[in-house]
Amino acid sequence: MITKQDLKEVLQRHKFSEEQIERILNKRIKFLLQRGNKDNIDVILKILLDGNDISRKAIEECLSVLAQGKANEIEKIFKVLDEHEISKETIEGGLYVLAVGKANEIEKIFKVLDEHKISKETIEGCLSVLAKGKAKEIEKIFKVLDEHEISKEAIEGCLYVLAVGKANEIEKIFKVLDEHKISKETIEGCLSVLAQGKANEIEKIFKVLDEHKISKETIEGCLSVLAKGKANKIEKIFKVLDEHEISKETIEGCLIVLTQEKANEIEKIFKVLDEHKISKEAIERCLYVLAVGKANEIEKIFKVLDEHKISKETIEGCLSVLAQGKANEIEKIFKVLDEHKISKETIEGCLYVLAV
Repeated sequence: MITKQDLKEVLQRHKFSEEQIERILNKRIKFLLQRGNKDNIDVILKILLDGNDISRKAIEECLSVLAQGKANEIEKIFKVLDEHEISKETIEGGLYVLAVGKANEIEKIFKVLDEHKISKETIEGCLSVLAKGKAKEIEKIFKVLDEHEISKEAIEGCLYVLAVGKANEIEKIFKVLDEHKISKETIEGCLSVLAQGKANEIEKIFKVLDEHKISKETIEGCLSVLAKGKANKIEKIFKVLDEHEISKETIEGCLIVLTQEKANEIEKIFKVLDEHKISKEAIERCLYVLAVGKANEIEKIFKVLDEHKISKETIEGCLSVLAQGKANEIEKIFKVLDEHKISKETIEGCLYVLAV
C-alpha cells in the first residue's frame, strides 16, 4: 500500500509538475493506493523516466504501470521490446504491456507472430497481444483461424482476437455462425466477434433477433451486436424501444443500440429528450444517442447548449453532440470559439464541432 502523501512525494521527486500531481491524485486511484509500493514505484519511475525516456504524460495516462508493474520485470520487458525494435512512441501509447506483461511470455509471443509473418507495424498497433496473450493459446487460435480460411490480412486487422480469444471458444463460435449462414467475408470484417463473443450467448442473441424479425443481412452489417450484446439485455432494450414506438427499420439502421449496457439507461435518455421536447423523428434519425449516450451527461449538455442559446431545432439536426459530447468540454469549446469571435449562427451550422 501507499498513501496519497507518499505518492505525492515520489512524484515530486521525479519532477512531475504540480498540475500533473494534482490531476493524478484527483483520479480514481484506489487501486494504485492499495496495490502500489512506494519503493517499487520509485524504481519504476526511475526506469521509465531516466532509463527509457518515457514521458510523464504517458505515465499519468496509464497509472496501472505503477500499480501492477514490477521494476525488475519492466526492465526485462524493455529489453525484449528493444530487441524487436518496438518504438518508444509505441510503448508510451501502450504502457499497459509493462504493467501486466511477462518478458519470457512476450518473447515467445513474438516468435509465434513471426512464424505467422505478422509484421512489426501490426504488432505496434496492438500491444495488447503482448500484454494479454499467451503464446501457446495464440498458436492454437492461428490453427483454428487457418482451418476456417481466415486471411492473414483479416487477422492483422484485428490482432485483438489473438490477445483475448480462446481457441476452443472460437471454434464453437464458428459453428454457431455457420449454422446461421454468416459468411466468412462478414466474419473477416468483424473478428472481434471471435475475440469477445461467447458461442452460447451468440446463439441466444440470434434467437432474440429472429423473434424481432431482424434480418440476417442486417446482423451481418453489425456483428458487434453478437460480440458485445447480451440476449436478456437486448430483449429489454427491444421492449423499451417498442414502448417509444421506434420502428424495426430504424433499429435495423442502428443495431449497435442493442449493445447498450442497460435498458433502463435508454429509458432515462428518452425521458431527458422528452423533457427537452426532442421529437421521435429526430431520435429515429440518430438512434446512436441511445446507444452511447448517458442520461446525466446529456442533461448537462442541454444546460450548456441552453446557456449559449442553441436552438432545439439545431440540436435535433445534430443529436450526435448529445451522444459523443462532454458538457465540461463543450463549455471550454464555446469559450475558445467566443475568444475567436465565432458567431452563434456559425456554430449552429456545424454543431458537430462540439461533439469532437
